[in-house]
Amino acid sequence: MTSPNAPTKGDGLSQAEVAALEESPQRPRGVTLGVQGTGHQWEIVVDFLYRDALDMMMALAQDAHQMQQAEARFGQGKHVWRS
Repeated sequence: MTSPNAPTKGDGLSQAEVAALEESPQRPRGVTLGVQGTGHQWEIVVDFLYRDALDMMMALAQDAHQMQQAEARFGQGKHVWRS
């Protein structure tokens, strides 16, 4: 990664940086959380939020109990279980 939390002004990540985000088994160095802040001041760093979503999906896929519950809900047509 170029520098932690550096604004890209619309350039986004390079293909190599996206590949590093997707392929690294651990969060790449310099990649902070995608949502940061306190009180009324919050910032969403979309590039890093992408890694957060990948981490969440990988954790779900590795949790057999969660996957079985999700499969049962989906089989019942319940795609959103909180309302």
